[in-house]
Amino acid sequence: MKISNLNEYFSVSDQLRPEDMAALAGMGIKTVVNNRPDNESADQPTSEQLAAAAKASGISYHHIPVVPGNLTADAVQRFRQVVDNADGPILAFCRSGQRSAGLFQASAFGAKTDEEPLNFLQIVGSTLAAAIGVQSRKKMERDLTRGELVQFVIAGVIFTVLFVAGMITFVSYVAQA
Repeated sequence: MKISNLNEYFSVSDQLRPEDMAALAGMGIKTVVNNRPDNESADQPTSEQLAAAAKASGISYHHIPVVPGNLTADAVQRFRQVVDNADGPILAFCRSGQRSAGLFQASAFGAKTDEEPLNFLQIVGSTLAAAIGVQSRKKMERDLTRGELVQFVIAGVIFTVLFVAGMITFVSYVAQA
């Protein structure tokens, strides 16, 4: 079991075995998401076996199978619902952890919430904070769920143009003095 933490609440792993569930519970994992279809390989345990072991260890278990190279909108939506409703740290797994990481990324970037979209000042503030390296993790996550990528690209381009123009003006002024 090779666990990679994507953030403080979400990790991915390669194939889990039923005997791993007790150790995961001891590590504080509350939810396990299996992204591997049953019978993908001969040596993998079934989802039913994993679900039974998770239940015995007090872990919530969800099976959202994703065929390699075929990430569906339904899988992303179901995955997002599990993540949104989980009670504590989550571990998702597949054969290598890559599909689970991709599913997490797709659900985070494609997520729409009932919250209001970011306003102009929030976009400008986030762009400036990111540009000077002081953007908080909480605000970054807010930006990813409530903002649109194009807004941040435009704000970043405008900031860059203004910054370069300001530097040219400053250097010209200093050179003349």
